Amino acid sequence: MIKSLVQWGSRLSLMGTLLLSPVVGLSLMPSAAIAIPEAQIERKLQGIPVYAISNEEGVLLTVSVPRDREKPDEGRISLTRVFISQTDAQSFLAQVRESNPDIPQGMSARAMPLSEVYKLHQEYKDAEEPLVFQFQPKDEQVNQARTVLQQQGDPELANAFQGVPLFMAKAGEDQGYLTIQNGDRQAVLAFFDHGDLEQALEEYKKQNSDANSQIVVQVTTLERLMDLLITEDDPFLQKVELIPTPESRSFLQQEIERRQSGGTP
Repeated sequence: MIKSLVQWGSRLSLMGTLLLSPVVGLSLMPSAAIAIPEAQIERKLQGIPVYAISNEEGVLLTVSVPRDREKPDEGRISLTRVFISQTDAQSFLAQVRESNPDIPQGMSARAMPLSEVYKLHQEYKDAEEPLVFQFQPKDEQVNQARTVLQQQGDPELANAFQGVPLFMAKAGEDQGYLTIQNGDRQAVLAFFDHGDLEQALEEYKKQNSDANSQIVVQVTTLERLMDLLITEDDPFLQKVELIPTPESRSFLQQEIERRQSGGTP
């Protein structure tokens, strides 16, 4: 039985400081850094809430499906959906209940840190029936990603785009990445929400009046980033700071206030 332990820890305080205040002090940096240790991967992902269907004990709702639909005899995987939006997760659960009324009533759309998805993937990837997480993006953000790619003259890539979009930006003559000071280091910002990136760029433009023609928005995916974290020793990853959606920041704020008031998550 697979359990997901929802432990936000002291990371909430750091995320509150970084994410729940206006994005200011933006600057640029080249894509050079030091290699990221394994332990920092979990810390990097810990402050990002995602939403899965589980019971109060954290047992995830999974479905057993063939590894390869065209080769059903070559093993199976346990598939579970992970949503960027709690609202989307709740809507999915309602649809599942309608078609499968026998699902236990204790199941609900619950938050878990993205780091827990990473740890569970690592723990069960070599199991006889591996646990596979299928990320479910917000439709409007996928549309924004496709629009960006279309405007950059790549309609084929735009039409084929799939995954959870992450938005980053380069600017300046040297095309350095947009960053913000986070403690004693500069963090390269990767946004789950395109609107948040636009707000950050407006702050940058206020500080750099000639920046408009030099800004280039880049689109990658959460799946690609996590694959790189798992398989590559890429020094640039050390600097990447994921910025949750406004919905998730609201959730984090509620969790911070609950902990400060002595409540239980």
